[in-house]
Amino acid sequence: MSKLSLSDFQPQELPLISIVVPVYNVAGYLQRTLDSIACQTYQNLDVILVDDGSSDGSSDLMDTYALRDSRFRTIHRLSGRGVSSARNTGIRAARGEWIASADSDDILPKHAIETLYLTAVEHHTQMSMGAYNECHTSPPIRFTRRVPAKPAVIYQKAELQRYFLTYAADCNHMWSKLIRKEVFEHLRFPEGMIYEDMYMMPRIIDAAGSCAVVNKIVYHYMIRKGSASNNVNIARQMDGFRARLATVEYMKQHYPELIGLANDSVLMIGCNVLGKIEHIGGREVCPKEWDEALQIMKTALEDSALQNPLYKAEAWGIRQDPKLLSKISHFVLKADQML
Repeated sequence: MSKLSLSDFQPQELPLISIVVPVYNVAGYLQRTLDSIACQTYQNLDVILVDDGSSDGSSDLMDTYALRDSRFRTIHRLSGRGVSSARNTGIRAARGEWIASADSDDILPKHAIETLYLTAVEHHTQMSMGAYNECHTSPPIRFTRRVPAKPAVIYQKAELQRYFLTYAADCNHMWSKLIRKEVFEHLRFPEGMIYEDMYMMPRIIDAAGSCAVVNKIVYHYMIRKGSASNNVNIARQMDGFRARLATVEYMKQHYPELIGLANDSVLMIGCNVLGKIEHIGGREVCPKEWDEALQIMKTALEDSALQNPLYKAEAWGIRQDPKLLSKISHFVLKADQML
């Protein structure tokens, strides 16, 4: 935890921080998200709500917050162009020196922005990151799992890339981070992808060049059935493969010593896809996607680090019995209420 506190600064010394929130048809969840942002202990905020063509009342709720709190701004778009386009719009409109992100159905603990800002300032980094909770909200079993963040202060790009391929393999998303706005000067999220964070993170890491990590909860990720990332749409889930394969290609170009670790992440997302194919009927229902997924995983296996027992078990399943692997992956996803 940072040794600094907000009381160490004069109010005029605290920079404006922008929080970008893409919004699309989340009227039942949006209020709790916006309430959690409004009550942040770090108050000098510029909250950009980007409506991506909502039709369920989300737009009106956004406007209500903007009317009663001058820190909130709304941007309305007539047709849904996806979360990547909304992120790009929000970042372009941001007035702050720093940018944070939140999904419109998640919750920020009240000290989230304060923690991230003080961590970055204390260590003079362009980016900071904290731990988060996975909050499984679907009945009959509701539970919360902490995803820890191994404390670190990293100033070298290669080591930062390695950190995100090992200790922070589950942290390739925009939320739970605070990033200098200038980092995004030449970066744009790829439109049409649902794993846009995963695709962008290696590029954000290189543009930032430094990161301070604190093992304190700064985000509550609310896992619910029907969300874009959990919905069983196999064609869209293949975006996860494309994002991970893009990471492998990025490492080939810039950090060849990290290719094995990048291929491990391909195996990880591959098991997720196989489990979701199993959920809708298995190879017989999606033969093309099954064959493609398995071939990608076999190719990744040729040059994987297999850095821990989990990856080694996945490798065994790919080589010996892919159908068994898909059944096990399906069981894990069900147990975690990801399906």
